[in-house]
Amino acid sequence: MSFGRDIQTLTNVIKILRREVDEHFPVQMVHVILAVAQRPGITTAELVKETDLSQPAVSRLLTSLGKEHYTRKKAGYNIVDTVDDPEDSRRKISFLTKKGRDLMGQLIGVLHGTTQVDFESPVARAHVASIVKARSGV
Repeated sequence: MSFGRDIQTLTNVIKILRREVDEHFPVQMVHVILAVAQRPGITTAELVKETDLSQPAVSRLLTSLGKEHYTRKKAGYNIVDTVDDPEDSRRKISFLTKKGRDLMGQLIGVLHGTTQVDFESPVARAHVASIVKARSGV
C-alpha cells in the first residue's frame, strides 16, 4: 500500500499554513485552530482539555491567534476571535474569524483535492450572531 498521495496532501496542508499564516507556525496553534473550527464557541477550559495544553499556554496561543501577538511586539494572526461568553462573562469563547474560516476552507479543500471549500457552518453563524447581539446590548 502506498501512502504517497496522503503524504503529499499533508505536505500541501503544511505549505498552506506556512504560506498563509507564518513560516514558523507551531503545531500547538494548528491544534487550537482545528479545535475551534470543530466546535465554534468552545470555551478556553474546553480547549485546555481538548489540546492537553496548560491554561496559560492556551491563553497565549489564543492571544497570538487573535488580533495582537501575546508578546505585543507584532500583530496577531487574526484567525481566532476570543470574546466574553454572552451567557457567562467569566468565560471566554472562541470562534474562527473570516480569515480563519477562509484558511480552514483552503485546508479542507486540499483534503478533497480542490482549491477551496466554503467553511461557513450554521453553528458558526449562530455563535457570531449571538456575540454581535451581546456586544451591541440588544
